[in-house]
Amino acid sequence: MKFAPVFMISHLLLAPFAFAEKEQGVVSFQASPECGPVETRAEAVPENDDPSQGIIGEACRANFSDFNATVSAGSSMQKSCHLEALIKVPPGKQFRATAASVEGIYRTSPDTWGSVNLSYSLDATGGFASQGQGISGATQGDFNIYAQIDRQEFTNCSDQVQYVRLSSDISLNLRDYGNGAESMIDVDAAGRSQELSWNWQWKGCSISKYNRTLISYYKAYNQRNYRAVINLNGSSGTYVSDAGFTGYFYDVRYSEGGTVAEGRWNASGKEGWFRFKMYDTSYGEFRGEWGDDTGAQGQWWGSF
Repeated sequence: MKFAPVFMISHLLLAPFAFAEKEQGVVSFQASPECGPVETRAEAVPENDDPSQGIIGEACRANFSDFNATVSAGSSMQKSCHLEALIKVPPGKQFRATAASVEGIYRTSPDTWGSVNLSYSLDATGGFASQGQGISGATQGDFNIYAQIDRQEFTNCSDQVQYVRLSSDISLNLRDYGNGAESMIDVDAAGRSQELSWNWQWKGCSISKYNRTLISYYKAYNQRNYRAVINLNGSSGTYVSDAGFTGYFYDVRYSEGGTVAEGRWNASGKEGWFRFKMYDTSYGEFRGEWGDDTGAQGQWWGSF
């Protein structure tokens, strides 16, 4: 497996570390003191690409040099490491977190119980993942915990720079109930390519000026004007009509700097096309028309 490194830096983690501003990706990274020194790097992950959807996979890999828990007879220890990264999402790009994993080694005596827990979250979408592994009895080996984000949603498409925050918590727990030998859990695993991995994906998107709720009016098949509340989010959206139904937009495309939106609609068993042109982006004033396979059927206009 080949990876292309983007950056590598060692963090003493007593304060946030800011990277030189870049077009996209990690612009700052910080972790709690209990994590100890950490070295991170960003890598391309080609196996997470989806060329048919324009999706590019990347990951942040982290190596720890002093994050572990050790107990002896009758003692206990709990250690927690909190990590955060600020991600820059440029205009015309979308970002989503997918999964995280943590690896390490353990060695426990007969009367020892322990666990390793990992969480991973993205604030912009509310995506969250949590997974753990229990350890008990006289045993030793490797652990590899994989936590997949429950809501793998891309951030909204924007014509402005966005900043989103990734975070993880790793907890190590050990308790010895007898008089056994020393037990340990260690996230510093010599010879591994990484101990922590944050996985994410990027894709391009059409910049839209239709990024706020629109109050609109349209002329219906019966030639009456109805009010409709429009919400467009990327390639799909909804409109709630005062005529008593909810319609749906799909296959929405943007052009002319995001001021033109066009695509398909369906509602009440019917479907067709629409095209809007925004003339004032400050107030969201737009005019357009809608129709079906027989041709144009009416005008549609409104504003924020």
